[in-house]
Amino acid sequence: MIKSKKQMLLVITIFTLILTVGSVTYAFFNYTRTGEANVIKTGRISFISRQTETINLTNLFPIDPTETGIMNDTTKVGTFEIEVEGDTDYVGGIEYLVSAVNSHVTTSTGQIVPISLDISVEGLGTYENNYFEERESKDTKIYKRLSGNGIMGDGNILVGYIPQNTTLGTPSGINGKITIKAYLDKNKIAISDTYDGNETDLMGTTNDWVDGRVVLTTDEWNSLQQNGISFQVKVEANEDIWVEETLYDVVERQTVMDNINSTYVNNTTPGIDFSNISSDTNGKGVYTFSSTSNDAYPVMYYRGAVENNNVLFANKCWKMVRTTDTGGVKLIYNGENKGTSEVPDCDNTGTDSQITLNIDGTDVNTFAFNENANSPAYVGYMYGSVYEVTNGEAEDSAYFGNSFIYDSTNNLYTLTNVKEWIDYNHHYTCNLTTTDGTCENIRYYYAYGTRNGKQYYLYFTLINGKSIEDALKEMQENNNDSNAKKMIDSWYEDNIDNTSYENKLEDTLFCNDRSIYSLGGLNPNDGMIGISNSTVYYSGYERQNVIKRPSLSCRKNDAFTIKNGKGNGALDYPVALLSSDEMILSGGGVLGSVISYLNNGTDYWLMSPYNFTSVNNSADFSTLNGAIYYGIVNKSRGLRPVLSLKNGITIVDNDADGTASKPYVIK
Repeated sequence: MIKSKKQMLLVITIFTLILTVGSVTYAFFNYTRTGEANVIKTGRISFISRQTETINLTNLFPIDPTETGIMNDTTKVGTFEIEVEGDTDYVGGIEYLVSAVNSHVTTSTGQIVPISLDISVEGLGTYENNYFEERESKDTKIYKRLSGNGIMGDGNILVGYIPQNTTLGTPSGINGKITIKAYLDKNKIAISDTYDGNETDLMGTTNDWVDGRVVLTTDEWNSLQQNGISFQVKVEANEDIWVEETLYDVVERQTVMDNINSTYVNNTTPGIDFSNISSDTNGKGVYTFSSTSNDAYPVMYYRGAVENNNVLFANKCWKMVRTTDTGGVKLIYNGENKGTSEVPDCDNTGTDSQITLNIDGTDVNTFAFNENANSPAYVGYMYGSVYEVTNGEAEDSAYFGNSFIYDSTNNLYTLTNVKEWIDYNHHYTCNLTTTDGTCENIRYYYAYGTRNGKQYYLYFTLINGKSIEDALKEMQENNNDSNAKKMIDSWYEDNIDNTSYENKLEDTLFCNDRSIYSLGGLNPNDGMIGISNSTVYYSGYERQNVIKRPSLSCRKNDAFTIKNGKGNGALDYPVALLSSDEMILSGGGVLGSVISYLNNGTDYWLMSPYNFTSVNNSADFSTLNGAIYYGIVNKSRGLRPVLSLKNGITIVDNDADGTASKPYVIK
């Protein structure tokens, strides 16, 4: 049997051996030569004949191959060898074919004498990896392009599988040899002076009809016995045979490393500069994220104005964004198929490439995360306890402590180190005017400013002994769905929620990174408390504006999955939104004119929080025309669902090139 196609490249390679007597004719296929004329490269394997490109085989006499040592008789058997060398970046395994087309001799009376082949492999897997198979028992879609003619002789093909060859997880390439011996099998030849094609005729001295034998005249037989035959062999390779190709294969055969200067990467510092957008000199194409290059499945991503990453799945249009660490392929929704399944049309932009839904009859597109925005809880794809900001004017006198002691028996807070004014490490107060600093509910002040000539404050109310640190942790628990998640889940239930589609999806990780880069006014020990400097910044802000390099790592609480042990298990379905880091990989990252495949001409939400400042100012990342910026979470923006196809998901065998009019169609 053919080995599992789920974990191999399935690059189908054909040796076509064209053997004739007399005037030699060849059936030509498309192939690509590299280097010398006798080096043929197809897919990821190079076939190198150390002889000339066209090989002359001589002295083929009728023999019985079962006789001991007869196959090593160079006076009766024609032998040639082909060395096989492979690229060092293949993953899984490679499947190839050896096939004889029109391998026969035509006699002067029109009789066809089959040339038999004995093929052995060395250094290309174990004996069990290579076997003969009847041609007609194979999937005809695999072999229909081998030749317009049927296989003669034994009618067999050699199916070979080269397993992954790695050292410490690093592919080490292919280095082997295929030896092909051609001969005439005398047991497949019958002799008769009188045979006229009638099965009842006597055949020589045997008086038996032998099915499958070729009948020669006595003169022809004697000529073969005495003189043998001489003919030529030509090796051909078909570049176009990509059968059962996976979507991962499509991405992999285009990728280059992103930390070196190459075509479309030309910087003074080698590699892509993620602080700037994609351009003809800063990344356009498919790249391997260098920090993952030693992983089992390095992450590969599309960047810039690519047009060949369109996919049709569930009869909806998608764009490939990147691969995952399990070999899956992440897709972002790009609208409905405006054509048919046979002739797709995925040329969608603007609101046609995203979704707008109602929940319980309410248009929630104007508050895609939550109705309010005055709590840090609302930057989450899911959220926990909501601690809302209260806006109040200052009293004439105010007393603050830098911490507190909590009496759980009497449910009382007592301030410590009380002073009459708020400063960088005095944020807690009971009710501003209580000098003894004892109360049941405590307030945490994180910012102040001036309004209508009066001082005012922004604060959270804490109960039951909670501190501001406790409140932040509770706000990031995953107990409640944001409106964005409700919208995405509702859309999924209506469009993807059936077995035939779900079986193709993986439980991948969607990162809603709520880790905090700068606590601002929510730092009880050194918090900046003025309105202008109290902003809380999340780690996505840091990667965009400080480090200026995206990351695909994510702490477990924010790694949204269904059951995946790497994540939080909080999702209902394997679908969510794109992160700001993935947007930066794609070529966005700064305001301005961005030419990117994710630029759909309008704005939509990403999954990463940006900052939290004051009332009505909870903000998440979004994108406009491919550029990343941030927006208050109660603003009107679209949503583009993101999901991930499993490793090994194959595409329909067609002439797709990944463009909007010829997307890769998922089986």
